[in-house]
Amino acid sequence: MKKILMTLLVLWAPITTNASQTIEIDTQFTRNMGTAFNDTVLDISLQNDGNIVAAGYFTAYNGHTQNHITQLNPDGSIDLEFASTTGAGFDLGVSSIAIQPNSQIIVGGYFTSYNGRTQNHITRINTNGSIDDMFASTTGAGFDGSVQKLLVQTDGKIVVLGNFTNYNGVPVANIARLNSDGTIDAVFASSTGSGFDSGPTNMIIEPDGQIVVVGYFTSCNGRPQNYITRLNSDGTIDESFATNIGTGFDVEPSSIVLEPNGKVVLNGYFSTFDGIQRDLIVRLNENGTLDQSFEGHTNDLVEPLHPAIYAGDGVLALGGFNASNNVLKIGGNGQIETNFAISSGVGIDSPAIDMVRQSDGKLVVVGMFSKYNQTIQNRIMRLKIVENSNSINKTVIKKDKIKKIIKKILNRNNEHRPGKHR
Repeated sequence: MKKILMTLLVLWAPITTNASQTIEIDTQFTRNMGTAFNDTVLDISLQNDGNIVAAGYFTAYNGHTQNHITQLNPDGSIDLEFASTTGAGFDLGVSSIAIQPNSQIIVGGYFTSYNGRTQNHITRINTNGSIDDMFASTTGAGFDGSVQKLLVQTDGKIVVLGNFTNYNGVPVANIARLNSDGTIDAVFASSTGSGFDSGPTNMIIEPDGQIVVVGYFTSCNGRPQNYITRLNSDGTIDESFATNIGTGFDVEPSSIVLEPNGKVVLNGYFSTFDGIQRDLIVRLNENGTLDQSFEGHTNDLVEPLHPAIYAGDGVLALGGFNASNNVLKIGGNGQIETNFAISSGVGIDSPAIDMVRQSDGKLVVVGMFSKYNQTIQNRIMRLKIVENSNSINKTVIKKDKIKKIIKKILNRNNEHRPGKHR
């Protein structure tokens, strides 16, 4: 009987090998986008229905005039209704877009008009591309300088970063928060006080409403904060975080990723954090202290990883580095995952700037590039992550086959039992 059990265990045991993941281009998306964009794309966001809103310096998409903003269907083809409704579009570049819960689009950038109507550096457009008249009238004179980044909070309020000192007659120093109707949040404006001494460039909003901000600044509301700070939901500085970051960074971070555990991964041209050597990439604990468990294997990195997103079990990043042809995945300990690679070729030929993950896990990437693995991809492409594994993680022997095997072994044993005659 012991022999029977051992035989069954051998047959039942799963065969395992090392799994790997490969990045491949989505060729169907490539066909649908045609000639794609004629200039740099700076930002993309996903609509609630899966449509892709893109913005930047471009003035055309696949032969259609689209001045600095467009909307694509999930498969990469242009949304023709949106394309016709935007009309003249923006007069100058769009740097940031954010989708509100009702699918309206908040837009910020260098522009001073949209479809012939004065809109100084911020506006809101409807899902079909038309301007939201109510928001347009409420914003009034708008900002007196460019908007670099904006995000929508869960309560509908809009946090705005940029190079401005005034919003519709109210003094604000490079940061402001607007109510969902476009009016200034006076409490936030008062709490931020003198604001930033130089332009902030990026941020994340944490689940509790606190805002982590990075950029060129070295002080916030008069307090030294070298290139990073965290604000409470009312706009005041988080004093505990401010203390824990110490001397902060020596150079501003460019990309910031919030992990589900509350830790924050940042990358940029910096070489130290709070006086400790950390080249190009670092992870901070939720309280702002350095996460010593995140080693940051940077030997292969020659440029910051930007953009970067959390990909379920690690940070997926695109940027300027050699070993992984501009695409890599960083595990939870900061090490580059060696089982994650481009299927073949040389990756992207110029920097990526932003990317989003669709509901099916595919990645839409935009930026300055024009090729991926020598294939034309004008400033946009869609990548898919393919699982490569020979592992068998479930039983492959059917129940009736197991019964036949047991019966055969039992019969054989009975035939050789002492006293048994043929």
